[in-house]
Amino acid sequence: MLIAGVALLWTNAALARSTDAMLDDCADVAKSFYKDYEARSDMKYNGQRVDGTHAINGEIFLENRSGRFACSFDRHGRKMTEFFADGEYRNAYLPGSGGEHHSSRSDDGGEYFVVAGVPDNDVLNVRSGPSTRDRIVGALANGDKVRNLGCEEDGGSRWCRIQMLDEMRSEGWVNARYLDGADGSGGGSANVDHGGQLENRCASAVAREVGVSANDVIVTNSTISEGTGNHVVYVGVPYGKADWICEANRQGRVVNVFYSGE
Repeated sequence: MLIAGVALLWTNAALARSTDAMLDDCADVAKSFYKDYEARSDMKYNGQRVDGTHAINGEIFLENRSGRFACSFDRHGRKMTEFFADGEYRNAYLPGSGGEHHSSRSDDGGEYFVVAGVPDNDVLNVRSGPSTRDRIVGALANGDKVRNLGCEEDGGSRWCRIQMLDEMRSEGWVNARYLDGADGSGGGSANVDHGGQLENRCASAVAREVGVSANDVIVTNSTISEGTGNHVVYVGVPYGKADWICEANRQGRVVNVFYSGE
């Protein structure tokens, strides 16, 4: 029993060290991305996903604002495979990537789509495979943003493997008819990046309206208006100026910017 107890303690200690190393690596990449190497960060290890990869979330405290980010590591915890910050994948900042640039697309070319067309008071089931025969592993609602990992046909229906933008970055399959633009429909929105590109346009539009740098504002949320079908992006402005709201049409053009405060 003593030997078993010692072995258990050693195993837990080894796991803790591995977890701490991943937390430190994730925090270092965040400091590089935000270009503040002295900033304090609050890190959280969220465990292993079904596919064995590790999920980490963090918040970094900058001079005028805070930023949220997330990292994924391979099943061994040795290699960082994804870095997500300010609402976009920033995989150019991964260790060994050899470059620093901002991209609204993932390295595999996947796009972000928004869930739309789900009946009121209902949810879109996320399944373990590309058919209604597969078990349910999650649920999405209208306005939820997901990352598209590739689509295929099954029994006359088009299904897409997606990654949910929750803390665990869980993956599954959904019917493409509920992903705006994934099936070529949506009023011409298939050519619009519903993630970072559109949000960046709104952030820039708000920054121009307020008279500050685009680097001084942050996207806090985005959704689709059920009434107009426009994309609604909430942009936080520092120094007590609260949230501004930006509307963009299905083609990605900014059509309205206004202050949401009193």
